[in-house]
Amino acid sequence: LPDMSPECKTFFLEQMIQRGILLVNSMVLNICYSHSWEDADKLIEACAESVEILKKAITAGTVREQCKGQIIKSAFRRI
Repeated sequence: LPDMSPECKTFFLEQMIQRGILLVNSMVLNICYSHSWEDADKLIEACAESVEILKKAITAGTVREQCKGQIIKSAFRRI
């Protein structure tokens, strides 16, 4: 993602969920042998659509306003 702010991560994850893809906050893609090529295609399509929508929101400066849920907070803090 071009901007890894918590707002952008939240927005991206929400977009992916709307497309039927659940990712964890760490943005790790857990793909295994039980996933089909169709699953991979769906993931790629959802990612491309979500990034495009995020790009438009960043350009418009409306990422935070378009987030539907609470903004993600880091589970770890530097001491």
